[in-house]
Amino acid sequence: MTYARSGHFCIAALTAVTTALFARDARAQADSSTQTVIRRGLIENMQSAFERRDYAQCIQSGTRAASIRDTGSLRYIIAQCQLASNAYVGALGSAEECLTMLRRDTSAVGRDTLIAGCQRVESEARAHTGRLTVTAPSPAPNGMRIVVGGDELPSVTWGLPAIVNAGTPLDVVATAPGYIAFRGSATVSPGSGAGIQVVLVRERESRPPVDPASGASAPRVTVVAPPPGRETAPSPPPTRGPSALLITGAVVGGVGVVAAGVGFALAAVAQGAYDGSCAMPATVERYTSCVDEMGPAQAGVTARAAIGYAGLGLAAIGGGLAIVGAFTGRPRSSEARRGGLVVSPVAHAGFAGASVAARW
Repeated sequence: MTYARSGHFCIAALTAVTTALFARDARAQADSSTQTVIRRGLIENMQSAFERRDYAQCIQSGTRAASIRDTGSLRYIIAQCQLASNAYVGALGSAEECLTMLRRDTSAVGRDTLIAGCQRVESEARAHTGRLTVTAPSPAPNGMRIVVGGDELPSVTWGLPAIVNAGTPLDVVATAPGYIAFRGSATVSPGSGAGIQVVLVRERESRPPVDPASGASAPRVTVVAPPPGRETAPSPPPTRGPSALLITGAVVGGVGVVAAGVGFALAAVAQGAYDGSCAMPATVERYTSCVDEMGPAQAGVTARAAIGYAGLGLAAIGGGLAIVGAFTGRPRSSEARRGGLVVSPVAHAGFAGASVAARW
């Protein structure tokens, strides 16, 4: 566990490292005084940021200072900040650079202490990293890019183990022009390795083929030849059957017509029976009897006629529904497509009902 994350970071050690950096800057001041002053200010910012645990600012200031002049002691402070912020891959790289520089620079102030510190950071960072091998298709499509955990993987490292943070799922995204993006995920155990194979599938051609003569996009056309010696007429487009509104109107209209016919027929029969027996009574007694029967007879005729009128109402309603359904429905034949209205036979009862109602 690092000093920063355990809360026991030795400020004295950091001060010693900073003093060593300042001593080096004093020797280099003659070369570039302005750059030296800037670098010393950045190192002071690093120390202040580390003490208040602002590790992002610590890394940023250290990286800027290293761009002016890099040393093993500076890399050690950067590695500490990266380790404290769980940037294990970066901490491992900084610690390895620290050791390489210090092994070359035998005159570094506090060299043995710095080497021990860099080795400690390297060991802890390595315990939190693993190796991930991303294998690309062979041959790889032109313009292919692979991104692991938000960072692009250089093409020279495809198929080679790359150091990644362990224990955290890493999204692997591969893209190439003309191919569907590959998306995968990999989790590497600490100190071990894992691999993932990228598989790219071509996108389906959504544009029509290009006409080689004109260079313009030509639509895809499929031609089916008829059997030899037989001519075929173009088949009409498929049409749907009568609409529900038309069928309902036809049924209601048909019921209305039947009811009207039955009602009026019964009324006519009742009226004819009464008129036949009471038109010219032969005797006074028969006349008196016809007078007594007139009221019930008229009531029966009226009741039967009411059935007929109710049927007319149904016929009118059904006819109206059938007409609306016929005009809003889809034509079923070539005559209708030329402008004529062709109605299914089931609608004729509705039209007949409407006609009867209009005459009444």
